[in-house]
Amino acid sequence: MLEQVEKGNVGAVCIKDMSRLGRDYLKVGMYMETMRKMGVRLIAVNDVVDSFSGDDDFIPFRNIMNEWYARDTSKKIRSTFLAKGNAGKHVSSAPPYGYLKSAEDKDKWIVDEEAAAIVRRVFRMTMEGFGPYQIADRLSGKKYPSPAVIWHSLAWAYTSTGNLKTRSGGAALRSAASSQSRSISDTR
Repeated sequence: MLEQVEKGNVGAVCIKDMSRLGRDYLKVGMYMETMRKMGVRLIAVNDVVDSFSGDDDFIPFRNIMNEWYARDTSKKIRSTFLAKGNAGKHVSSAPPYGYLKSAEDKDKWIVDEEAAAIVRRVFRMTMEGFGPYQIADRLSGKKYPSPAVIWHSLAWAYTSTGNLKTRSGGAALRSAASSQSRSISDTR
């Protein structure tokens, strides 16, 4: 956007509030000065800022507060994830490949036996000395879908309470892959 401002292609910039322009108060000040020099009107709706109505001496302080608020929020989020991890709770909303969310308890993961068989196979091949590319080539050659393909094929629908309501798509994809490939054990 700044490039377009400097080229003279922008007449006005309208943002929700000053924090949307940037988190670093020095850069925000630089952006504002560039816009002022180029005659570009800056409007921050929630902060009631309009560069055409004169200077607001409080803007630099507001920008500093926005930066501090973003840093403080970041620290709190990191602290929360650390506390959850130390308590043995999941820190990811999505379970790793080989697991599914439990329909009864959103904080519980259950083993996805179909995917777990592939995970066990990958582990066994690793222990036998195969490298990541060799394993990927063998699984691809046997038409096993990648974890990303399976993940995107799962259609999750949650109720307002966050409980699992339906799941479709993944089973059909896995079934197609397994019918092409036979049993897990003969994919070596």
